[in-house]
Amino acid sequence: MAISRTLDHWLSLLETRHPSTIELGLDRVAAVWQRMGAHCLAPCVIVVAGTNGKGSTIACIDALLRAQGKRTGVYTSPHLVHFQERIQIHAVPVDERSLCDAFEQVEAACGDTSLTYFEFTTLAAFRLFSMAALDVAILEVGLGGRLDAVNCIDADVAVVTRIAFDHQDWLGDSLDKIAFEKAGIFRSGKPAVCGQASPPATLMQRANELGAHWVCRGPDFDARDTGETWQWQGAGHTMEALPALQIPRDSAVTALQVMALLECLPSAECVRSVLASLAVPGRFQRMQLDGIPVILDVAHNPDAATWLASRLRAEPCRGRTFMVFAALADKDIAGVVEPLIGLADAWFVADLPDVPRAASAEVLMERIAAAGPRAISVSKNLRQALARVRSLAGADDRIVVFGSFYTVGKVLALLERC
Repeated sequence: MAISRTLDHWLSLLETRHPSTIELGLDRVAAVWQRMGAHCLAPCVIVVAGTNGKGSTIACIDALLRAQGKRTGVYTSPHLVHFQERIQIHAVPVDERSLCDAFEQVEAACGDTSLTYFEFTTLAAFRLFSMAALDVAILEVGLGGRLDAVNCIDADVAVVTRIAFDHQDWLGDSLDKIAFEKAGIFRSGKPAVCGQASPPATLMQRANELGAHWVCRGPDFDARDTGETWQWQGAGHTMEALPALQIPRDSAVTALQVMALLECLPSAECVRSVLASLAVPGRFQRMQLDGIPVILDVAHNPDAATWLASRLRAEPCRGRTFMVFAALADKDIAGVVEPLIGLADAWFVADLPDVPRAASAEVLMERIAAAGPRAISVSKNLRQALARVRSLAGADDRIVVFGSFYTVGKVLALLERC
């Protein structure tokens, strides 16, 4: 009799089974999905790619759909604390037993085909969604688009949030090359929505070459300030008096356009209610540590760090700002640090000892110090860094935790135990 594996056992196994963490290409994963039956995930599938803003755009689309009674499945990555965050059915993370059962079904279909961690878990998400009687499945691309495992599924609406530099080793060293990879999710005759005004020209060019229906921020939909509120316009609709947001406005603007294209745009009253309460874990998330405000953000590239800096400037604190920072070695660390240098009164950098891709705290210190004299504390892990900043911070100060999903996830887990 076969021994049933636990989720932890499965995840440990998948981390070591494939010879490389990333192996772009659809042949292997598509072949296994065909052997699994290639079932329909939902009557409508939305695929979201982009350098930044994917998670908040997906969260907004999901919330607007559920507010109208639609049953949704959401697949995102990576997770912050618990793996099940990646696969949610109607806003509820899938349970461990169901996930393990899906893993077993993927395993049975693999045969001699080796899949990466991401490919294997993506197929498990597909299987779970195909069994969940969904109205809409919303899928986040893991890396790029054209050769990402998620692209095995044809999108009824494809969304590219915005394009900036990240993962250049895989996607190319220019914005046009990166745009080409993102555009791989577009499908003939289907909407291709871009949430960025004036994106790289390659994105629209590829949409036209693929026969997709190009819809772009600026000419086709947009937002404008109207005093303390803002207005959205798109697809022949206008919504007034929309509230201040806890997510980037670009994400909400794009999500509303997706709703309009699906002919599923809620009433203005419903939209206001959803937007006013919408928050995404790890995206300018607010918590407290012994009464001291803590802001957690997964910003890990220069574009995201610039947005984080703008939010911090818009909401200054009375006291000091302490940065808790840990990052991956393959990121543009100097570019991530630069927008935030002038906002920090002190930096607390840390090793991520159980993350092989992490940059050492010494390297982080060097990058920060290169920007000029700074107070920098070096810690062997985030627990130590958090304890050190807590010993200095007072109620008028704030602690900002950023640098990667790993960084925010580990600090969230620590805060949950406090």
